[in-house]
Amino acid sequence: MSDQSALMLLVQQLQQELQNQRIEIQSLRTDLNASRSDVQQLQIQLISRTPAPRSRLPDPPRFNGKPYTLRTWLPSIRAKLRSDQLSGADAFDYVWDRLEQPQQASVLHLRQSAEDSHSWDPEAIFSFFQRLYYNPREQQEAIQRFTSVQQRDEESLVAYLARFERLSYEADATLWPDVSRVTTLHRGLKSTLRQTLENSSDSLFSLSYDEYIELLQRTDRRTRLTRNSTLKPAQIQNSDPMDVAPAQIASIRPARPDSPTSVSSATSSASNRRAFRLYNDLCLYCGSDQHWITTCPTRSRSNSLTPPEIPRTKTTARSPTFSARSAKRPSSKA
Repeated sequence: MSDQSALMLLVQQLQQELQNQRIEIQSLRTDLNASRSDVQQLQIQLISRTPAPRSRLPDPPRFNGKPYTLRTWLPSIRAKLRSDQLSGADAFDYVWDRLEQPQQASVLHLRQSAEDSHSWDPEAIFSFFQRLYYNPREQQEAIQRFTSVQQRDEESLVAYLARFERLSYEADATLWPDVSRVTTLHRGLKSTLRQTLENSSDSLFSLSYDEYIELLQRTDRRTRLTRNSTLKPAQIQNSDPMDVAPAQIASIRPARPDSPTSVSSATSSASNRRAFRLYNDLCLYCGSDQHWITTCPTRSRSNSLTPPEIPRTKTTARSPTFSARSAKRPSSKA
């Protein structure tokens, strides 16, 4: 009986231990599911907080020290620093690398000062060049260019307006009264367009700047259409490069086979083609440099009536006997 009691006690202990392990496994599974949920939430937060990749601008050209290039170089180098999110020493070194060697030598003291003070500010380089190339008459010269702007003889209205807008910005004239800008733009127009515009409106200078631009474009378009309608088709000059002018169509249209022009041009073309093939040692029938007319496969297939030619050895332009035999070539070929 004692052995049976001990065996039953052992079985009970094993069953209890198995039950404890089952409970522990269930608890571990619960903890594992909770950990997986936490990992998924962290991944979602990481994806939501990760910034989208920023576009990288191309490297601007190196500054060559010319004053007129500084106006375009400064905005491009500042935009590059913003797009790449460069700051501090990285920004200073990048600006330093975008300078030609003579310009690097001119700001060498700024680099040494930055290393001593550990203050890497690229604006120090920008300010240096702005002071170096400062033009005290820049605003006055810009206003003079703006007030004396004239439309060139072969300049289209669109090109003239674009140039006018640029000069207006340089002269800081965008805030001028509309009547001042309109009179300046009107005075620079071509005489024919200016007179047509004056005859079409009695309150021209009372319009706003935008209204004047719309009226100017309508008048210019109407003037060009009227001028083109009075010209012959061969005299019309198309402004759209995608269009083919009637004169160009007439020049590329093939002539009729029975016309005298086509006959004379065909005869001249055949003579030039024969002379070219004779001079370059080519087959007179198909123009190939691999055979003569006597062995031309194209000629044999087409049942040509060309009389046979005395065969000879093929000679190229690089062969030693080319110059000596070239004088006899026209008489030896068919």
